[in-house]
Amino acid sequence: MRSTVNLKQRDALLEKARQMFLKHGIKNLTMDMIAKSLSMSKKTIYLMVRDKSQLVKEVIERYVSSEHEVHEQIKRMSENPLHEMMLMISHVLKQTDGFNPETLFDMQQLYPESYKLFFHHRTTFLYNRLIENMEAGVQAGLYRGDFNKDVIAKIYIGLLKVFVDQQLFPAKKYAFVDVLKEYLDYHLRAIVTDKGLAELEIQKVKFKESKI
Repeated sequence: MRSTVNLKQRDALLEKARQMFLKHGIKNLTMDMIAKSLSMSKKTIYLMVRDKSQLVKEVIERYVSSEHEVHEQIKRMSENPLHEMMLMISHVLKQTDGFNPETLFDMQQLYPESYKLFFHHRTTFLYNRLIENMEAGVQAGLYRGDFNKDVIAKIYIGLLKVFVDQQLFPAKKYAFVDVLKEYLDYHLRAIVTDKGLAELEIQKVKFKESKI
């Protein structure tokens, strides 16, 4: 059984690795760089994880677990389906601020097991959350009822691959978070009713004022 100190060190390692992977990508980030950023010896890191592959996998597992908790919290605090979607969008934008698109490419090419975990999370948990939100939004009269929810949810999920395409959106020209923000606004405006559009404008003002 790991000591409390080791558990704290492990949490610190996984969080720092997550931050550095998002900012620098995975391929070019060495264990030495991670150790230095934590003022920790590489030997200590290797007592907690076998190698970089295990570190990447545990970062993704931690991310998936955290996402489940966050989405449950969002669901509890939302005023209506559109507000819930705005909270989900706000969460995504905060997460992706400063995101390096190479991270996903590196994971897909070099760490397929971890990428499979990430992709499964998006195509099951996130997909189901989107379907539930759209169904509730239609019932509340906030979303149109004349679109295919399955198709829209899969477009929402699948477009991530487009956003990280460096030929279409090179990182030197397009900040990932700006591209995502434009799409999410486009997505909402495409599915809301007139009632939903009025609510969307109200929610956008609230979010701006609260600096969420």
